[in-house]
This record gives sequence, structure tokens and C-alpha cells, in this order.
Amino acid sequence: MQLYPVNQLQQRQDAPAATVRAIPIENIAPSPYQPRRTFRSESLDELAASLDQVGLLQPITVRCSAPRRFELIAGERRLRAAQRLGWTHIDALVLDVSDQDAALLTVIENLQRENLHFFEEAEGYLCLIRDHGLTQEQVARRVGKRQSTIANKLRLLRLPPALRAMVVASQLTERHARAVLRLGDEESQTLLLRRASEQGWTVRRLEQEVERQLENRLPSRTSPMQKVVRLMRDSRIFVNAVKRTVDEIQSVGIDARMTRREEGADIVLEIRIPRLG
Repeated sequence: MQLYPVNQLQQRQDAPAATVRAIPIENIAPSPYQPRRTFRSESLDELAASLDQVGLLQPITVRCSAPRRFELIAGERRLRAAQRLGWTHIDALVLDVSDQDAALLTVIENLQRENLHFFEEAEGYLCLIRDHGLTQEQVARRVGKRQSTIANKLRLLRLPPALRAMVVASQLTERHARAVLRLGDEESQTLLLRRASEQGWTVRRLEQEVERQLENRLPSRTSPMQKVVRLMRDSRIFVNAVKRTVDEIQSVGIDARMTRREEGADIVLEIRIPRLG
């Protein structure tokens, strides 16, 4: 099936069969694939007031899941606002689509909303990849974004759920969340996110503190393997460590050279030293 925003369905000749009719609100179930987790009460009140004044300008979108039963695809805010007004029926565009296509339409439609939180956006991408077998590149094409954007959003989900909740509650930015990912352990991440929230740290200030902690994680009394594992947690530290080693070799008169290049997602380091003896 070709997927596109549901608000454009009536404008396309290749759209799935659809009809608009008034259906009982009590017969509509929410979509299990809705990426949005929070609905601000004040925003719903404002939307309800608008519906009360001018009516429903755009029907919600549903699919028939059983006789006289429907599953929501798009328009949950409109549906919730209508419920607040005590409406018993609501105009809905009823699509004839499969379970998988309904899920894809729900996720993609919500991902195209500008006010979706970045964690909710990341969870939506994960749903498309994990539950529907799409690749990052396919997701990127479906939602009109770069593949690197999808990858960066997905990395945010490496933060434990409790820390994601802290970021949301503290109204920290996506860049704040991404900065602490480099630390790797929840205790350090929690401490820095709390300090960033309480002290109003900029992203740059948080990144500097993360850098300082990473540098301090390289004590002299560690085995070579432990040091390599810690270095590899951040590619820049690892590259700098290798460069310092090459500089030390050069300092004793050995013609050592290091070249660096990037190949896709990899950084390739090439070290050349003369054969001795």
C-alpha cells in the first residue's frame, strides 16, 4: 500500500476506499500504535471550545475493526475534545485498510505533527522498525526526513525510561538528552541531568561537564583492555588517545605517522612506523 498523510486521502486517486459518516463515539477505540503519550488538558479545553463554536472542520480518521466497531487512525485530540463536550457522534473518514496499514498510517500521521515530543517521535520510529519491519532508510522516506535524523532520534531511547521522564518534566532539550548519552551509566546521567535542570545549564555547559567526567574515567591503574573499553565509549577520546601515542613515538625520533578518514559510520585510523631492526 502507498502511504500518505490521511488528510490528503480525498485528494488522491490511488487512496484506499473511504467514506465519511457520523459514527457513535462510544464505538471508537484508540489506536494501540499512537506514539503520543501526553495530551495537555489546557490544549484540549481550547480545542473543545473551538469545536463548540465552529464545529468539526476536519473529520477524524478510523477503520472498521468489527461490526459497528471502529479503531482510530488519526484525530485523537479532536475525539477527546468532542468527548469533553458530551458529543455522542462524530464525523469520521472510514478507511478500508489492513491492520498493518492502519498502524503505519497512525504512526506516520502523528510523526508529521510538529508538536510531537522528541521522545514520542523516537518511539514512533522504533514502532515502525520493530513492529513493522521497516529499515531506517524506509522510515526516513515515509516521513520525509534524513536517515541520519532517524538514527539520532533512535539513540535517545538508550536513556532509561526514568531519565526520559526527568528530561520531559524538567523541559530539557533534545541536545541535553543526547549529551549525557556519552556517559553510558545511569547514575552519572541522572546526576548531570538533575544539575542541568536545577542550575539552568546550557547544552554547552552540560557537554563540558560530560567531557570532564569522561576524561576522569581514564585512571592510570587500569588494565590495557579496560582502558580500551572506556576509550571506545567516545570516538573522539579514542582518536585523541591514539594521536597522543603517535606524538610520543615521534618525540623520541621515530618517524611515525597517523592518517584519519571516515568511511560511512566508521572512523579509519592508519598508523605507519618504520620497520626497525
